[in-house]
Amino acid sequence: MASIKLGNGIIAIAGKLGGNVYKRGSAGQQMQSAPARRRRTYSAAQIKRQKAFQTCILWLRDRIDDDVVENWQLFASRHPTTNKLGETVYLTWYQMFIKMNIWRVFNGLDPKIDPPNE
Repeated sequence: MASIKLGNGIIAIAGKLGGNVYKRGSAGQQMQSAPARRRRTYSAAQIKRQKAFQTCILWLRDRIDDDVVENWQLFASRHPTTNKLGETVYLTWYQMFIKMNIWRVFNGLDPKIDPPNE
């Protein structure tokens, strides 16, 4: 899937679309043919991060209620982040929960059900 930024025409495009890969390089916007698919092998660190992500999801599923969602929504709305293009974006409560807890789980700690104090 490609990400397209529009203005007077197309300002920026990044990602895969129609068998081509679009990216921003040192010479500006670039396009090349998409590489052939191949089976990927995962490193031990990638597998550990995937398991941390799964643990966060399962942990949240057992403890979620309306108050938890409301607290995380409020926290997410007050803490914008910057994406790879340098744009300010607001994460959903779910994305913010994962972002704040995945490294805790990755390092052997339990996730925190409540967002950090401001």
